[in-house]
Amino acid sequence: MALSQTALAQPALSLQQTVPPSAPLAARGEMDGVALTATQLGRDIVEIGGALDRVDAEADAQIAALRQMRAQVAQLRDSTGAMGRDAATLAETSDQARGVVQDSIALLQASAGRSRTISEWVAGLAGRMEGVGEELDNLGASNQQIAEIARQVRMLAINAKIEAARAGVYGLGFGVVAEEIGRLANNTAAAAEAITGNLGSLRDQIGGMRGESAGVAQEAGAVLTEADKTDRALGDMADSVRRSAEAAAGIAARSEAQSGVVEAFLPAFERIDTAAGETAARIATAHASTNSLLDRSEALVQQTARLGGVTAETLFIETARATAAEIATLFEAAIARGEIPAADLFSDDYRPIPGSDPAQVRTAFTAFTDRHLPALQEPVLDLDPRVIFCAAVDRNGYLPTHNRKFSHPQGDDPVWNATHCRNRRIFDDRVGLKAGRSAAPFLLQVYRRDMGGGNFVVMKDVSAPITVNGRHWGGLRIAYGF
Repeated sequence: MALSQTALAQPALSLQQTVPPSAPLAARGEMDGVALTATQLGRDIVEIGGALDRVDAEADAQIAALRQMRAQVAQLRDSTGAMGRDAATLAETSDQARGVVQDSIALLQASAGRSRTISEWVAGLAGRMEGVGEELDNLGASNQQIAEIARQVRMLAINAKIEAARAGVYGLGFGVVAEEIGRLANNTAAAAEAITGNLGSLRDQIGGMRGESAGVAQEAGAVLTEADKTDRALGDMADSVRRSAEAAAGIAARSEAQSGVVEAFLPAFERIDTAAGETAARIATAHASTNSLLDRSEALVQQTARLGGVTAETLFIETARATAAEIATLFEAAIARGEIPAADLFSDDYRPIPGSDPAQVRTAFTAFTDRHLPALQEPVLDLDPRVIFCAAVDRNGYLPTHNRKFSHPQGDDPVWNATHCRNRRIFDDRVGLKAGRSAAPFLLQVYRRDMGGGNFVVMKDVSAPITVNGRHWGGLRIAYGF
């Protein structure tokens, strides 16, 4: 906020010089009334300004919330669109996957058919092997009968040869026949014995093959069982993929519809945001107008002072001017004796104090003012019960040394600190800057003092300029209640 040019351009006259000696007492009373009315008007304007501050803060919060909601709706729109596109892609991919699964089912079914044929053939082979085994058993039995007959023939041949020998010459022919029959019987018995051995070996081989074919048949059956399970699993998979594709298509359709709703909803948010912004702008304009009215009411107080009014504030005005003059004299003397260089006294190199909340700073003259200003500022607190504080600020609103009751070490609670630790802070608000920069003989302001934690107190602030060797250093402020 720009400083009031009227307030800054007034001539440096004393209160005694502002009141014409011949002015009638009635006129002075009228000026006092005007000044009082202007002061009360200033208070009302400050209250209105405070209300506008609250409305402005709430409007800013609402605008921020609206913009956040607008951003979230836009994000929802983008997310919904992305979800729809992803769902469409999923549906397409699911269709492709369903085709692959169906091809796999066809291949598996063909493989299962071939496996079933092999299993049936293997199972039939086991049966045929069983039949071969039975035939071998029958053949073995027949061979045993042949061997028994050959044994019996051999015995008969032996007996025939005995009888031929007894017959002498007459039995020679029969003996030759009996010998041949015995030889044939021996050959037959040997062949039967060999056949029996071969049949045993063949039976063992057939038995092994029969066991192996049974195992192969069992494995083939297991393959068929697993193939059936896999066939069912692939069928379930194909069904799941189909349902997924249908669901994804449904999501894509609903996402598209939802995106349309969001798209239609966004302009409403934009209109609300625009309206809220316009309202905030009007609030800012109204706030600027109240500040302008406050400047005019303060200028009116200054003008009535020149015409002999504001006698109700005379005590505070004269004290502010006298104390400011004492501080100026103190500063000039300190520079003269070399206690502090002028460059340090006018330094604006504000160094933050680490960890302070609210932020506090130091500069080259802070230690100097801590040593000397309390002796001049503390007695003013006893001037009147309405006095709240008395403190000097530089031209940037920096308050290096406050009253002792407002100069406690900071703690962990920022709200407590804001009330009890007001030294070493820069008050660059409207009132603080005007108090530090006004060159008028005095400046009377009405303002809401921030006590921290959202608490404000309406009070008056009288300030007088502090000029050191012709150079404006800042101002002495006295704040007091109504």
